[in-house]
Amino acid sequence: MSLSNIDQIQKEANKLLSGETSEQLYQSVEGITRLLQAIIKTDGNHWAAHVVDTEGNPVLTPEEQRRFTNLLEPFVPAILSFFKAEQRGGEEIIPPPAYNIQPATVPLPPSYNNQKQNAATPPPSYNNNQKQNAATPPPSYNNQKQNAPLQPNETQNKNQGVDNLYEAFFNKIAAINSKVNGYASQYGILKYEKEGDHQYNLKAPAALRVEYPFLEPLYIPVRTLVFLIQLLIDVLRYSAAMSGRDQSRKILSIAASILDLLRGDWKKAILSLIGYYGTTPLLVGEIGKIYLSVFRTFSPTLQRRFTYGALDATKSLIVGFLLSIFQFTAPLARRKELIPIFQKIALKKKEMDGMLTDQDLLPRPDYMIPSFEDLNNLQVLLDDPVFICSIEAKNLVEEINQSSIINMVLQLLRIPVTEKMQKYTCSDGYKPIAVKMVEEGQRTNTLPHPVTTPKVAPIKGGRHRTVRSSTWKTF
Repeated sequence: MSLSNIDQIQKEANKLLSGETSEQLYQSVEGITRLLQAIIKTDGNHWAAHVVDTEGNPVLTPEEQRRFTNLLEPFVPAILSFFKAEQRGGEEIIPPPAYNIQPATVPLPPSYNNQKQNAATPPPSYNNNQKQNAATPPPSYNNQKQNAPLQPNETQNKNQGVDNLYEAFFNKIAAINSKVNGYASQYGILKYEKEGDHQYNLKAPAALRVEYPFLEPLYIPVRTLVFLIQLLIDVLRYSAAMSGRDQSRKILSIAASILDLLRGDWKKAILSLIGYYGTTPLLVGEIGKIYLSVFRTFSPTLQRRFTYGALDATKSLIVGFLLSIFQFTAPLARRKELIPIFQKIALKKKEMDGMLTDQDLLPRPDYMIPSFEDLNNLQVLLDDPVFICSIEAKNLVEEINQSSIINMVLQLLRIPVTEKMQKYTCSDGYKPIAVKMVEEGQRTNTLPHPVTTPKVAPIKGGRHRTVRSSTWKTF
């Protein structure tokens, strides 16, 4: 660029700044500044009357004051919160040292010391207490600021996400179960079932026992009787629904719902009650009741795995669907970026497998190598307990989990960030990744795997060659 062009640019800039535009810009900024100053000074109360010029005269007319007040009324709280919010962060306040300076003493005659000691020497408590307290701020100030509870905006990021909603839902279900079970144990049929477990059994009516003597020694537990009554009601209302007797179906559905509720099973009570609205809802409710009954026959540990496994399966399905879309639609530039990364991961895994085999441990599975052809293998890296249950991964997640969006993305990728999901996924605790790899290798080393044994096979020329064949052996 020549000097003439530079001079021309400078002239144009000077002309622009010296014209009316510069003056108007200055006046606009000054007017906005005066508005903000008036709002901050009055805390937003009748601020328009306090907008004054340099001489203290009002700038706005009464009509303009009314218009500006109505116009800026929605923004006044935001302005005050921005300019008057409490400042946080910055350098830690370090109290200055308290100097305890004693006055210099000059040797004097004994008689003078006795006369002037109280007048010349200040009280020792002045320097130790008053000066130190005046110069040193309260020691608990910084501790209170550092240990202050998290603000709602800071804790909100930790309470958003699929896992949090899932846990909150099941916590609510557990609370309802406890409350309904408590009422049923005090006032419902469940009370008599629990008492019958320890105190008594029921016998057939006396008239039947007289007519049929073989019923005399027979006893019926309370739970058996309740089960038979429930079964009879379900059979009757199903028969009523199939035969078109809607009134009987509705009455029996209400009776079955009340019986389930008195037993403390509110979920089955709801499923029984929906039979009131038609034959199809009745069938759906019966299927739901069968599912609940079968689900409760599993071990509580398996029930917990099914509960969290359903969430895991849903998130894995979503991630797999997104990976498939990316695989089909990824442009060439993105593919060229990813393929070398996958190749580096494969080489790194090969090195790690070599280290494991040198220690007589089994290598990691081959499906843990992601590639663009098998892009869904990336999900293995996201739920591999060796990685996500390592201390390194936990520290990394804590560093990057600083916003609600990142928190939700991590949960969608099935990385445990909540306390319950961490206990469920990493039940063995967090350890260094090297320790986790060795433990995983030792665990898989107890499974059947091929071991080669040499065999000798004849070849031409009368010589023999060694052939290795694979046999299965368990260590």
